[in-house]
Amino acid sequence: MMGDMNAKVGKGEVKGVVGKHGLGVRNDRGDTLVQFCQEKDLVIMNTFFQLPDRRLYTWTSPQHTPEHIVRNQIDYLMINSRFKNCVKSAQTYPGSDVNSDHNPVVATLSCTLKKIKRKRLFNRVDIRRIKTMPTKALVSNEINKWAIEAKRRPPHSVEDNWRHLRLRIDDINKNLIAPNWIPKQVWMTDRIYQLMEKRRSYKNSDQVCYNHYNRVIRREVRFARQSWYSNKCQYVEKLHAKHDSFNLHREIKTMLGQKTQQQHQLVDENNIPIIDIVSKMNQWERYIGTMFADDSRRHSWSLEQEDEGPPILKDEVVKALSKAKVGKSAGPDGIHIEILKLIQDEHLDPLVNFMNLVYDTGELPGDWLKSVKKKHLTGLSMTVLEHFSGI
Repeated sequence: MMGDMNAKVGKGEVKGVVGKHGLGVRNDRGDTLVQFCQEKDLVIMNTFFQLPDRRLYTWTSPQHTPEHIVRNQIDYLMINSRFKNCVKSAQTYPGSDVNSDHNPVVATLSCTLKKIKRKRLFNRVDIRRIKTMPTKALVSNEINKWAIEAKRRPPHSVEDNWRHLRLRIDDINKNLIAPNWIPKQVWMTDRIYQLMEKRRSYKNSDQVCYNHYNRVIRREVRFARQSWYSNKCQYVEKLHAKHDSFNLHREIKTMLGQKTQQQHQLVDENNIPIIDIVSKMNQWERYIGTMFADDSRRHSWSLEQEDEGPPILKDEVVKALSKAKVGKSAGPDGIHIEILKLIQDEHLDPLVNFMNLVYDTGELPGDWLKSVKKKHLTGLSMTVLEHFSGI
């Protein structure tokens, strides 16, 4: 809050409101301003900095003469007391060329906001390990074993089916693809960490061995980093040879540590960006109306009730899984789409039955309801609900 308050707070300090370095003598209007600041928890910042008088006065009285100097401080800058440390300086500039009989008050602000650390809701796994053949074979064996066991069990409730699948995938995450450590650098290897453990054992006990392993670790780090960048460069050259510019630029940005976020702009039928909120809502209404007006998914048989639809087919589940993107965060459910893709086609019946059970009963597992409230849907829950939205 700032402006010409037409009040003089003077040099008298008021703890938490007026500093020691005001100008002049406080008047009745100054008392009113101080009382207002106390009620609203404000601090008058241009009275807290020790400056010469020429950097404090904001207005010169018409009675001012070289022999009789009359300078007043009646323009103030006030800020909530919680943010008073953000103001680094506040002073006037009497020589500035402005069309006013007041001197401008210029303040320098520097705010550092608190970073909120969010609690992790699920265990982190190294999903990249699933690309290696031994780990991929083990994960495929476990998830298909769940499908075979699910065929033998009679159909139960939605929550029961979801619990069995969730427990099996939690075991896979914990025992097969959960890393013992999360490397901060992608080129770090197990051998380097083993050497670091050996070096740590000689700390403050054998300086000669400690220096030896320190030299070995530095050599291994250089080799691992150069090998990783060499392989990346070869891969980038292959993409360049294939004229795959999209993946080429993505790999280069990954190597440089640059993260770009796509920004989608809503446009109308003429490809003109829409900025107004009301126009955006109207555009979405027209789009959804057009999408659900499509008759291509209607079937020839008659339905007994209007709110019932045809069952979900196995081919539709296979298509939904094939189109699902990989490399995405699993979210609170902890289920990566890469694991579901390893279910063989002949063992997909339990997953199809589970989706039909959700579709027929209209029930959702408790985990999904929490995700819907938090607007955080990923993994299997997102795949199923995206599939339902097209029916």
